[in-house]
Amino acid sequence: MKNERTETAKLGVGIIGYGYAGEVIHAPLVGLVDNLDLVAVSTGRCERAEVATARGYTVYPTAKELLADSRVDLVIIATPHDTHLPLAIEACEAGKHVVCDKLMALDVDQAEQMTRAAQKAGVTLSVFHNRRWDGDFLAIAAATGRDSSVGVPLSEIPVGYGGSVGNPIRIRSWVQSANRRSPDVWRARRSKGGGIFSDWGAHLLDQALLLHNGKTESVYCTMHHSDPAIEVETGALCIIEFDDGSSHLLETNHMYHEASKGYECWGTDGRIVVKGFDPREDMLKREMRGYDGPTSAYTATLYADGATTPLPSPPTAAWEAYYQNVARHILYGDDLVITPESVLRVMRVREAALLSVEKGDVIRTSL
Repeated sequence: MKNERTETAKLGVGIIGYGYAGEVIHAPLVGLVDNLDLVAVSTGRCERAEVATARGYTVYPTAKELLADSRVDLVIIATPHDTHLPLAIEACEAGKHVVCDKLMALDVDQAEQMTRAAQKAGVTLSVFHNRRWDGDFLAIAAATGRDSSVGVPLSEIPVGYGGSVGNPIRIRSWVQSANRRSPDVWRARRSKGGGIFSDWGAHLLDQALLLHNGKTESVYCTMHHSDPAIEVETGALCIIEFDDGSSHLLETNHMYHEASKGYECWGTDGRIVVKGFDPREDMLKREMRGYDGPTSAYTATLYADGATTPLPSPPTAAWEAYYQNVARHILYGDDLVITPESVLRVMRVREAALLSVEKGDVIRTSL
C-alpha cells in the first residue's frame, strides 16, 4: 500500500565517506532527485572536509556524529568494503535507511548480517548497483528479450535491439583497465576487499545473473597476480554455467594494453557486440572535478541472417533513477529495484568463484 504522503516530501541524506565515490558519484546523483536533500557528510580527512564544506554541506568528523543528526533519514555508505558491515548495522540501529556502495560486504555472512539488521530495524537497505542502468547492459537485455528480469525500463533503447538475437546461448562481458593499481590505495589490499573482481566484477556478476534464465549450475574462476607490489589479483576470468544450457564468461583485468569494456552475446537468432564505457561517469567527473579528458562512447553491431548491421548507440545511463527508486520506495511504497536479497545472490556466486580459485576446480552450484 502506498503511503499517504505528498509528492513533494523529502528525505534528508547523509553520506559517510567523501572520497571519489561520495563526491563525484553519489552527491550529484542525489542532487538530481526531487525527493532527496543532501544535508551532511562525514569524513576524517581534512582536505575532503574542506571540499564538502565549500559545497555547503554540514561536515562531521565521524559517522557516529552524522547518524545522530535528526535531519538525516537516509545514509549512503561510500567507504572501503571492510567497513560496510559495522557502518550499516550502526545506521540501521540508529533508525536510518541505508544505501551501501558495492561490493555489499566482504562475504556472504556479512551481507546476511546487514540484511537481518535492516529487517530488525524496519528500515530499507539497498546496494548501489548503478550499472544496471548502463546502456550496454540494457541493450543486451533488450536484444535477448530479458526486459522483465532487469527491473529497469528499457523504453530508451533504440529500435533495432528488441529481441534481435533471441535467447542467449553464451554471453561474454569484460572490463580491461590500462591503469596499474597503486599499492597505496585500499583497493590494492585483500583485507579491505580490494581487487578488480570485487570492484568491476561485482557489477558484471550482478548483470550476468539478470541476463540468464534459471539457476547457476557451476562456477569456475581463475585469477592472475602479475604485479608483486599489490596484494590482490590483477585479473580474473570467471565462467558461469546455467541450468538452461546458457553460459556467461566475464573478464576483469588491470595492467591491460588498452582500456576496454564490452558485451558480446551469441543468441539463437544472431550475435550482438556492444563496446565502450558508459559516458555518465566521465560526465560526472567533468562536472564535479573539471575532468578534461575524452568522454566515453558506445559502438554496437548486430550480426544476423548473414548481414552485419551497425546499431544506434545505447543511451547514456540515468543513474539517478536508482536514487529516485529508493526515495519512492521509502516515501510511497514503490517496489524496490535492487533489494538486498537480489544482491545476496551476487555475493553467493562471488563466494563460489573465490572458492573455485582456492581449490583450482569447478564449483557445482544451484543459486
